[in-house]
Formats: sequence, C-alpha cells, structure tokens
Amino acid sequence: MKRMYAVIAVAIALTGLASAKDKPAYQVGVLQKHTQDTQRIGTDFNGISCDSGRCVGSAAGIYATSNFWDIRVEGGYWELQPNWQENSKHDPLNTAKEGDKILFRIAKKHFLNGSFDAAYLPRTDDPDKEIFLLAKWVSDNPVVTSTPQPKSQLEVACATGKLTPDQQKQFCDQPVAAPPVVSAAPTPAPTQTVGAVKFAAMFAMADKASVENIGIYPCDKLVELGAVLALHKDVYPLAVAAYAAKCNAPVVVAPAR
Repeated sequence: MKRMYAVIAVAIALTGLASAKDKPAYQVGVLQKHTQDTQRIGTDFNGISCDSGRCVGSAAGIYATSNFWDIRVEGGYWELQPNWQENSKHDPLNTAKEGDKILFRIAKKHFLNGSFDAAYLPRTDDPDKEIFLLAKWVSDNPVVTSTPQPKSQLEVACATGKLTPDQQKQFCDQPVAAPPVVSAAPTPAPTQTVGAVKFAAMFAMADKASVENIGIYPCDKLVELGAVLALHKDVYPLAVAAYAAKCNAPVVVAPAR
C-alpha cells in the first residue's frame, strides 16, 4: 500500500513542478470546515496464493481516509485535499482549528492532457518549504449556463427538405402539439458518496501525471512502477497502456512462489 502511494506521489511530484522565481504571492483565508471520509480505493491480493494453476485464499479491500479542508476567501472557498496520505504529516492544517487564518497560494499544475489547481502551504517546521495539496474552487455565485434543447428528428427533416411535398404538408405545416404534462418521478438517491467521487478524481489526476513520467524514464527504471500498475489496472488505466506501449510488455502480476 505504502509503495503504491510512494510511486504515484513521485509521479505527481515530478510533473509540472512550479518555478520558484514565478511563485505568486500568498493569500490569507479562513478555515471554514474540516471533514474526513473513508473509501475503498483498491484490492489487496496478497491473501491469495497460487500453485500449479490452483489458487487459494481471499482478497481484501484497501481503504484510505482522506481529509478535506474548506478555506474561505472573498467570493467563495477553496476545497483542499492532500495528494497522498504520507504528505499529511507536514500539513499545517492538521493542527488548525475552524476559524484560524491560513496562508496559502494557488498555482496550476500541468500534465500531459491538461492541468489542475494546486494549493501550496508553507510548513510550520520549515517555512522555506511548502506542501502541495489538490485544490478545487467553489464559487458563492456559480455561473449557470442554459443548454439548448435538441431538435426532434421530424423538425430536422422539415427544416432540411427531406420529406415529400405531401409529407411536408402533413407533418411540417401543422402546429406542433404541446407534449402532455407528466408528473416527474422522484429522483433516486445517488449511489456514490461525495468522498467516492473525490477519490476517483484524485486517482484520475495521478493516472494522467504518471503517463508523462513514463515517457521520461527508460524502461529499466520503470520495473517497480510496472509491478504496482499490475495490481491496480482498474485505478490507473492510462498509465498501464502507456507502460505497455513504451516497454512493449503488458503489466502482469508475478505468480506467487
């Protein structure tokens, strides 16, 4: 488990490091809320042993608890989350209380196919160093854009002259009747918790960041990463594909001895 986090942590840290000379100024916010959420993030297969094509034992779930801090500033708040659990030991937010002032800066971290917001906080034990947290902006006044309703098949056919003259007169030159009003069924409760969605977003960013670093290092330096990816193909599909394409070897789980 720790090795997996360490590998992904290195991949993220090596991707899009901010230039020190371009650091933006720190801003001050107020810790509005601190929450924790525990979710299953993978499967541990160490409890399964195989010999001569026969496997015995059982797999177990891998769980992790993640922290979320809401930092209030003018116009909204930043939701901050550690990018991996080992990073949290230097996090000044661990000892902060709701209502405390928090010093931080926001910058963009770039990966192969895009970018995301990152928060940097000076450490209390070494102010010359910073910790990095994932950041998401939540506005007090979100912009709601209306989506135009798609046209029906018949409307498109009438407008483009795809019908015969008789069909045009029958279907297109008549006023369209309003659809009957049907009572909306109650919306079912979501099956995913907020924490599950946040974990999915966290690992998606780690997956994309790992792809870029696979392109940087030679295959002989990626052996350990390949072993980690073999155990978590469902979590890091992009990195698995990049590893297989570059090193001409699919990631596989080594058989138990």
